[in-house]
Amino acid sequence: MKTTTDSAELTPPQAREALEKAGTEKAEVEALADALAERARDGDPDVTPAKLANARQLAEFASLRITAAERKLAAAEAADRAARAEQLAADAHQLASEDDHGPMADAIRQAAEVVGALVDVAQSRNNRIRGINYRIRDLDNEFLRAGAPGELGLRYGVARHPDGLVVTGQPLVALLSAAELVAAAVRLATGQDKVTGAELIEAFNGPDGTLGRVMKAVPTLAEEWRHSPEEWAQMDRKQQAHAISTRRAPVGVKVPDPSPVRPHDAIRED
Repeated sequence: MKTTTDSAELTPPQAREALEKAGTEKAEVEALADALAERARDGDPDVTPAKLANARQLAEFASLRITAAERKLAAAEAADRAARAEQLAADAHQLASEDDHGPMADAIRQAAEVVGALVDVAQSRNNRIRGINYRIRDLDNEFLRAGAPGELGLRYGVARHPDGLVVTGQPLVALLSAAELVAAAVRLATGQDKVTGAELIEAFNGPDGTLGRVMKAVPTLAEEWRHSPEEWAQMDRKQQAHAISTRRAPVGVKVPDPSPVRPHDAIRED
């Protein structure tokens, strides 16, 4: 015996097309029934009760087909949602089980090494600038005591500046903090199209919290950068609090007594 096609086998577009077709058929048979009724009112002898009843029966049946098409569409949409949900769940489970932190961890390691080198360069340069400025200050004081204030700048063309070092005829030798250089490098690397300024502000507004979230998301990296029990024993309270906030405390370590210094307060100290 031939069976009808299950409505779940229809795709939503096919079911919508069937509903539209049923609506068109309903409109046609209703128009036919109305026309026959009007002809009967005009006294047309060709319109018989049987013809009018048949037309109205067809219109009623067309209404039932509309209901059937609506139900088939609802079933098709439900089946489609279920199929997409199953596929989505499968893809999500696959991603969770196969998520490879290796490339990301390697990239973070490389970036950390480069940032560390940048910090070293910045600190070394700033130390040289400050060293010259200390010498200028001391020699300026000597000239002052010798009765020749400002001699170092007027005659030798060098002077201290709040932002660095002034040498006559040369651009300002500006002090640039390591943080400024790191931020500049990050902005150059990310560009305006890859990472928005708002994202950078959020990430850099609490760098320890950001590091903690990354360490939580990449356990292999957190384990690699975790402090050893020996290193932990040599840390002061502030350093221990920082290790805890960045998830780098040794496994099983007890959180230190929060008084008189609470971990989140300690982290904010300079």
